[in-house]
Formats: sequence, C-alpha cells, structure tokens
Amino acid sequence: PGTPRWYIKRHNDVDKARDALRRVRDTEEEVEEELTHIRGALEYEKEAISSTYSALWKDKSIRKRLLLALVINAGQQLTGQGSLNSYSTIIYQKVFTSSSQIALINALNATFGILFTLNAIWMIDRFGRKFLLIVGGIGMGIVMVIVATVETQTPNTPSGAKTESVGIALVFLLFFFILFYKPSWGATVWIWTSEIFSMNVRAQAVGMASQTQNVANTIFQQFFPTFLKNDGFYAFYFFAGINILLAIFVFFFIPETKNVPLEEIDVLFGGANHTIQGENMLAESKLQGATHIEHTTASKGAHVEDSEV
Repeated sequence: PGTPRWYIKRHNDVDKARDALRRVRDTEEEVEEELTHIRGALEYEKEAISSTYSALWKDKSIRKRLLLALVINAGQQLTGQGSLNSYSTIIYQKVFTSSSQIALINALNATFGILFTLNAIWMIDRFGRKFLLIVGGIGMGIVMVIVATVETQTPNTPSGAKTESVGIALVFLLFFFILFYKPSWGATVWIWTSEIFSMNVRAQAVGMASQTQNVANTIFQQFFPTFLKNDGFYAFYFFAGINILLAIFVFFFIPETKNVPLEEIDVLFGGANHTIQGENMLAESKLQGATHIEHTTASKGAHVEDSEV
C-alpha cells in the first residue's frame, strides 16, 4: 500500500500514483515516463496473466523463476543455519561442559544474529543480491571448513571437552558464520524471491517458495542428529560443500535484480516486456475507441441525410 502500482491497480488513482513517484524521482519527465510504464505493465498483466496457481506453470518465464526460487529457498535451509539453531546446545556440548556457558553462547548467538541481519538494510542495495549470495555462500563454506578442521584436529581435555582457547575460537568462527549468513542467505533470499514475480502471481509463488524452506528444513532435521552423533564435527564439511555449491549455482543461474524495475523483471528471465506489451494494448484500445467513434459519427450523419431526403 502506498506505492504507485498499488494506487493504480487498486483504485486507478493516477494522481496519488504520480505524487508517490514525485517523492523518489527528480523530474516530471521521469515521473510521467514511469507512470506510463506502470500503467502499461498493469494492463498487460490484467489481460495476459491469471492469478491462479496454474499460471505459475503455464508461462515458461514464470515457471523458470519459480524453480529458481524453490532451489535457493531449499538451499537456505541446507546452509547449516537451521541445524545450528535447532541443535546448538548439542553442538556446543561437544566443546563445552558448562551448561551456563552454553546458555550464554546461545543468547549471544541470537543477539548477534539480529544485529547482523540489520546489515542487509544497506548491503543489499549497495552490493546487489547476486553478489551477497555468492560471497555469503563462499564465506559460510570457508568458515565451516575451518570449524570442522579445528574441532576434529585438536585434542580433547580429560573431561571430553576442548581447551578454553579452542572453544573460544570455535564460538567466534560460528559467529562469523552468522555474520556471512544473515545479510545474504538469511535476508537476501527473501528479498530476491519477492522481487522476481509479477503482482498477479506473487502471493502464490512466494507462498510456495517459503513453504519449500519448511519442507527442506523438516526433512533434513530428521537426519542431522544422527549425522552429528555418528560423525561429530565432520558433518560440518557437508555444510561447507553445500554452501560452495550454492554459491556456484547463484553465479551461473541467478540474475541480478538490483535496480531492475518490476515492469522489466520478466524480460530479465526471458519473458515478455510487460511495459511494451501493455502500452501496445492501451494504444490499440484507444485506436479501436477512436475508430468506433468515427464509425458512430458517420452512421449518425448518414442517418440524418437520409431523414432530410
């Protein structure tokens, strides 16, 4: 609500849409040009794209976007963050013996997670979605390799825990993992997913993609406790591999959506240009209207002449 698109789509209120654009555009020319693009795109979407779930599979461009969104949303749950959240106490018990220390670490983990997520506010538009996903994936992969190596290649104390220095190092490394995860695969996946779909199918597509996270997380968490019990921190090498693969996937298949207007998103994925198609439809509608008026006027004129005769 409050966006130019919303004013036109919901209420056909061009004046309020124009006022909203004036707040973010420098000149009247830019305002009118974007207003024309928005009206054209909405006209095309209204006529050519349905709002049903079937529309997600009928259009090749939308189908491609949905599949990409499903992959990165499922991938988000395989980065290791979900497992760290769900089984952090069990993981830290392999390093520390004090329950109070583990509780403090979990509290700090949650606090830093919130702070690191706030980085996404300025990083996403400055560096771009694709860049953050790639750097985040590589960063998380490297951290997971180091965590697994440090834990598995250092001796335990007689109590079965690690030395204090090793424990502190592992905690800081896992905090670094959160630092990479939160603004990238934590926040950017949601933003990218919501940006790539037309308004007509956005609710359905984003809903399906977000549920993929739940499904992937539920399935994987059935196996992770056994994985961790049998292999210990060697399980973190698995997460390292997944994160590197996700970064590679993004590099080759995920396009950058930074500064791409919603009206041009479809073109980015090989679909129709909603702006051009919509403007053509509006022009054709005006032409048909003008032709109809001319035809009506001519018919009335002929009728008057016949009456006079």
